[in-house]
Amino acid sequence: MKTIVKDVAMGLGLDYLGLSDEELQEVLGPVLEMLVGDVSYKPKVEQLVKRVQRYYDNIAELISMNLLRVREKLTVEQLEYVVTYGRRAVAANIQRLYEEAKRLNRTDLIPQLRYLWEEYGRPTPIPCPRCGFRAVTPDLTCFVCGAVLSEKEIREAVDFDVMFREFLETATIEELRETWERGYVLLGEMVKPPTARREPWDIELFLNKREKDLLKKKIYEKTLAKTIVASGSGEK
Repeated sequence: MKTIVKDVAMGLGLDYLGLSDEELQEVLGPVLEMLVGDVSYKPKVEQLVKRVQRYYDNIAELISMNLLRVREKLTVEQLEYVVTYGRRAVAANIQRLYEEAKRLNRTDLIPQLRYLWEEYGRPTPIPCPRCGFRAVTPDLTCFVCGAVLSEKEIREAVDFDVMFREFLETATIEELRETWERGYVLLGEMVKPPTARREPWDIELFLNKREKDLLKKKIYEKTLAKTIVASGSGEK
């Protein structure tokens, strides 16, 4: 099988990845064994190449996964291959590949890494203002680049002022009062009161004086409007 692996790799044009014979065996060997199965005869290289090409998108993803397992450090060519074909393998190794792109001075690949993280990873609602990945966790750190973020950075990243004003308009009086008493909101896809159902990546964001003043004003306005409506209904 060793000679077949090398010949198939050349037939697929994978020799440009610069893998040693041993690495090539670990990267491509398991894939070919899966395709060949338990046949007793020696398959022809040309047949294997055509079979791989027929299912190349899925097989290239497996090759990418094996490549990441075998190689501690990637070359530029190997990084390009993984980013092009890795899909779920990229998402599962997003921190490492982000660092590899920076180490190899291939920051042009980072937008594609972001896309693959969005498509196959577990993106959070909050984008990191440092690296741009939607990967900010509830403790205000970025899962991808490891940055420890301030509340100010989080607010700017999501345009919190706009989201908070939308919350003021849509929340009930009871929700506004709960928020006033506790002094914070939950921030995720939207701004929610503290007692709302929490999603895994929701962030507790404490309100500043200006926001509390807006909150107090809105409670007064909605309470007054409710009283007026009730009074009007009573008169009828």
